Amino acid sequence: MAELGELAAQSHRDTGALARSLGVERLYTFGALAALAADSFGAGAQRYDDIDALAQAVGSELHGEVRLLVKGSRVNRLERLVAALAGAGGAAGAGAKRRAV
Repeated sequence: MAELGELAAQSHRDTGALARSLGVERLYTFGALAALAADSFGAGAQRYDDIDALAQAVGSELHGEVRLLVKGSRVNRLERLVAALAGAGGAAGAGAKRRAV
């Protein structure tokens, strides 16, 4: 949502609040704008500025019952996170079967 210009900050805040209201249990964010979503999400949100630390944190929580959505603006290059979690980057937790969609 970085491409939203002056609407970006409020859009991130709204998205965090919406995720909480829809029953999302955990929210992991990457970058300054996404930190605003974490703020409005509240308890259960974690902010990261380092992609390897994010991959380690998310990877350690994955198991067969977890569903994960990776969403971000292209500027954040979150394909690095997906690669790490799929095993290509080496920063993810082990054990869970993973499938890219």
